[in-house]
Amino acid sequence: MTGVKLPRLHEHTWARDLLQSDICPKKVAGIIICGMWSLWMKRNNRRHGKLPIPIRQVVEWVRDTAFDLWQLLHPSKSQSTRMVEHWKKPTNGWHKCNVDRAYDLGSASGATGMILRDHDGCFLSGRANWYGLVYDAMVMEAMACRDRIQLAREAGVSKLCLETDCLELVNLWKMLRSQRSRVSLILQDIKSISRSFDEFAFVYANRICNRAAHVCPREVSCEFRRVEWHQNPPRSL
Repeated sequence: MTGVKLPRLHEHTWARDLLQSDICPKKVAGIIICGMWSLWMKRNNRRHGKLPIPIRQVVEWVRDTAFDLWQLLHPSKSQSTRMVEHWKKPTNGWHKCNVDRAYDLGSASGATGMILRDHDGCFLSGRANWYGLVYDAMVMEAMACRDRIQLAREAGVSKLCLETDCLELVNLWKMLRSQRSRVSLILQDIKSISRSFDEFAFVYANRICNRAAHVCPREVSCEFRRVEWHQNPPRSL
């Protein structure tokens, strides 16, 4: 799932070897180290009676979070070029909805955020929701996308571009007819709702372009489960 092939490692010195030698690229070593740490924490949580974490969630955390952290600390020239990318206005007549989520593996809960803007880039509305007991981060992201296109439909949007920084979800959307993933039913709901728009696009945007939606989940919690913005964007933007 991470695209990393494990090198030959000694059972007693593998961590030191990864950190101090050149047996594999440093970013590969970083993913392996973070993956091993995640598995160790998963083992400890199970031994202490905490809620088990599916192994797929561990791998997704390593891929989505640890790898991104490594890239921020070790940007290459090509990565530095991508870092300057910014959010782009939609085509004239379209609206753009950016969606993001925050997910806590330990409690299987988290929050989602959404920002809706018009073709001039003007803020129209936003919403953040807190969710409890969600299977994993991918399911939460898919639920957020479904909720947000429903909101756009209620707002009278006719042409909608839905952006998310979850590339795997966008790829599953492209293969909707041939895949049977854990989010396929939610994607089918999105497909059904999307027919109410004159035109609809579901696309990937990197985390920098998706920053506005990324800050929204911080505004909610288990005590304050829902926040909406109708005139002004969140204060943290």
